[in-house]
Amino acid sequence: MKFSTILRRKPKFRGKFFQFRVIVDEHQDKGYQNFLLVFSSGKQEVVRRALWLKWLWNNLTREEYTLFILMLKESNSKEWSALKAVQFLRKKTLRQRVIQGETYLGEKVSSRLSYLGSRRINIEIQYGTQRLIKVPKYSGYVRSIAALGKTKRGSVLSYEDLIENTEYVEKMIFPWERFLSVGELPYYPVLATGKQVILPDET
Repeated sequence: MKFSTILRRKPKFRGKFFQFRVIVDEHQDKGYQNFLLVFSSGKQEVVRRALWLKWLWNNLTREEYTLFILMLKESNSKEWSALKAVQFLRKKTLRQRVIQGETYLGEKVSSRLSYLGSRRINIEIQYGTQRLIKVPKYSGYVRSIAALGKTKRGSVLSYEDLIENTEYVEKMIFPWERFLSVGELPYYPVLATGKQVILPDET
């Protein structure tokens, strides 16, 4: 993956825009970090959903796919489960199950109409490299807890390892991974409070 240190300060599209940066990986030993600089006509959550819809109904470019993966949170179990399930399911079948699950939960549906609407969102992605400030070696001695400072940021997986080695925590109660794999809704009764689904304790 090639990175450029010469970045545009403004997007090519006109109008109001948002700007944010996503770290791809860090190399503390070599003193630099690679990142994605993003210009968009929507906020980060709007961008993440636009990329999700494009992935579900079309295909992402390599840059868009990298950004999409890096923007996902551990709690986005639907997206993580879909990324796994597409390895053995046809996209059409996967889309049907995603929409069925979203409808069942009362969530915003990832329909084709939603995808067509999301195409109006402008997203520009640039690669960049930034030098890191060298951190003095830690001797093990500190005068106080406050002297410890903030924990340094860990490295992010490379593009090739994004799916294979990324672990996520199943924080949502709805069993997305199992549902997308077998296509069967939970057989137990579900108590819905708003958009949050609460399952009874089976123990």
